[in-house]
Amino acid sequence: MLDDVADIMRGSATDGAAVCKALRARTAALNAELLAGQAAEANTASEKMTAPGALLAVLVMLLMAFPAVIRMLTV
Repeated sequence: MLDDVADIMRGSATDGAAVCKALRARTAALNAELLAGQAAEANTASEKMTAPGALLAVLVMLLMAFPAVIRMLTV
């Protein structure tokens, strides 16, 4: 990461390139890369929570239905 910045600075010294534009472009690319990595981690964490969330929903439904089912069976 810092190697890229050093290359940009070296290039600006020898070629007279616009440092500001090059650094902003590299910053935008790094930002997009970091955001993509964070989004992938968030998606992985969300997918890991799908099964426990579904199980919790089923348990809540069973707990809500249990008294009514027991009352119908005992009458």
